[in-house]
Amino acid sequence: MVAGAAIGSALNVGFYAWGQMMSGGEIDMRDVAVAAATGFVGGALAASPLGFGAEVAASAVVGVGGYALECCLKEEEMTAEGTAISAVSGAIGGLIGGKGANNGFEISQKMMQFDTAVEREARRANQNVGNSRIESLNSDRAWYMAEEVGKLAVNQLLAFGASGFADDYALPFALPLF
Repeated sequence: MVAGAAIGSALNVGFYAWGQMMSGGEIDMRDVAVAAATGFVGGALAASPLGFGAEVAASAVVGVGGYALECCLKEEEMTAEGTAISAVSGAIGGLIGGKGANNGFEISQKMMQFDTAVEREARRANQNVGNSRIESLNSDRAWYMAEEVGKLAVNQLLAFGASGFADDYALPFALPLF
């Protein structure tokens, strides 16, 4: 979850900065703080063992929390429309992101399997063979984690991008239609 939080924070701040550069706007450090905080929590959720429904609901809460933090930092009043937009855009990010990467504790179980195998090899009578296998297991573990972190980063990139687009463009346009 730590890797997910770090990736989420970096991606969200990157999306914010890119959006500001593309629109010619100035970078507001309060918005950077909100992007970092919501990315951190959203990234941790993306790497969590939560299932699909819980992920969508938690992402909606993160969206509203980010809106509340932004209003607090900018000393602005929260509005029902802003709260609704934030909840829906957060939920959209959760829908796209899907279940947590460690759903069913799959990653945790795989790491425990690596640990058990390393412990077994450390007890091996022939230490040369054991050390060679431990080295191989550690290499396999590193590749496995790199693959999982890569999948998590791509997943977060898509979810944060869609959520940000919905929050900034689609929902403010569509909400008055209802």
